[in-house]
Amino acid sequence: MKFKSIDPKFFDGLSSSAESNDSLVEFVQFEVPMTEWTPKSVVVSDKLDPLALVISLIQGRANHFIQINKNLIDEDLFIAANLVGGPQKYFEHGASTLVKNIKASFATEFCSPDDKDRVRMELGRFVAQVSGASVIEAAEAIFEEMYMNAIYDAPREAQRLKMLDKSYACGDKASFKAVVGDNRLVLSCTDPFGSLDVAQCLSRMEEVYKNGVGDSIHFRDGVGAGIGIVLMFEQAAGLYLGVIPGQCTTVCAVIPIGMSNRQRVNVKKSLHRISV
Repeated sequence: MKFKSIDPKFFDGLSSSAESNDSLVEFVQFEVPMTEWTPKSVVVSDKLDPLALVISLIQGRANHFIQINKNLIDEDLFIAANLVGGPQKYFEHGASTLVKNIKASFATEFCSPDDKDRVRMELGRFVAQVSGASVIEAAEAIFEEMYMNAIYDAPREAQRLKMLDKSYACGDKASFKAVVGDNRLVLSCTDPFGSLDVAQCLSRMEEVYKNGVGDSIHFRDGVGAGIGIVLMFEQAAGLYLGVIPGQCTTVCAVIPIGMSNRQRVNVKKSLHRISV
């Protein structure tokens, strides 16, 4: 485990939270030159807006960008370090991988537009047991986009790429999971296609943030899920984009709990790209 910063005190008080099965994991202050970032780097900041996060993930070699939020940072660092050391677990367990101390969970599968109301109602009942109306609203908004991506965008993109060996009509299913920890609710959705082009998605996110959602809404009618990912990111404190081409795409979103709605709105965002 290594720490690299231009401010000698930047990581003070954080090192004890960083654990990983990969000794090459390196925590890097954002101000360290991008040329020194590697795929083993977890880049840490406290001042980036969503557009800056997206651009940094596009331009740099690092896959994990975390921002310092009180009550969240220790677990965020722990999770990122373990994802660098073992990304396969992310695709095997989805949201469970992003919670250190699981208190409750809910999981289901779907394969049709007709399943949406059922899953949304089940999610609402689950979240109502652990948090209030504002978290339920955020969770349902994120689920809506995850569902749209899994049911419509993913198979359409798979067909365009001639990934013809999987189909909901032939029995394949998508999975949805919600997991509650000490300070977070994590939602994950996994589709069986693995057709998400993360680089293209990030480029579209960049354009949405530069031009505004209104000028970018046509993305839903084109290739990919750029607009939906942005709408999820706006509701979440952390967003994880993972794909194994031709096998599965897993998207996770982190919603802080145990704080006021005003505090939640002001939480700085983190962004992650997962691959094996």
